Amino acid sequence: MLEAAADSFGAMISRTLKKVTTATAFVALAGGVLGAGTAGAQELSSVDSPQSSQIQELSSRLFGGPGTPEDSEAPEGSGLIEKYEDVDGLQDKLPADEAQKVLNGTFTAKKNPEISVTFNSDGTLAYNDGCNSGGASYKLDQTDAIVVENLNSTLRACSPDAMADADALKAILSAKPVVFPLEGNNYALGSQGQVIQFEKAEN
Repeated sequence: MLEAAADSFGAMISRTLKKVTTATAFVALAGGVLGAGTAGAQELSSVDSPQSSQIQELSSRLFGGPGTPEDSEAPEGSGLIEKYEDVDGLQDKLPADEAQKVLNGTFTAKKNPEISVTFNSDGTLAYNDGCNSGGASYKLDQTDAIVVENLNSTLRACSPDAMADADALKAILSAKPVVFPLEGNNYALGSQGQVIQFEKAEN
């Protein structure tokens, strides 16, 4: 009888531990998705799962794609992303050699000055998306597009509007954007019919 009671107690402990482990894993995953951990709040995280899946989902909503609901809405925010046809003075994309010269410097988003991207001549970039900061490597390909790789970011949780703009910036950077000149020292980075307007800092 004592042996049966011990077996029953052991089974109960095993079930309890399994529940605790599952709950802990869920909390850890949720903390990672929301960027809400304390230990990792300031750490750089490579934008892989689950963040890359979030960017892919956002890209699908912004740019369309298979299985995208027709009534899906763009996220709220400052209206950072615009359609090509809504931007006055948008000129033809720059070829890769000209784009490379233009890209050397810091670009601040016209609709949200908290957002900036700095392209360095060594093929790296640093950005502040109004919520988090991060970096990546980049190169221009034969289609004149900017190919951004190894995108990483800190993991602060921010307001929904700030996160919407932050996600929009990452979606554009991840979508192989091209450089469109505008008037003066203004440029747009865009892909698949959507752009973000920037003002380039004077050198």
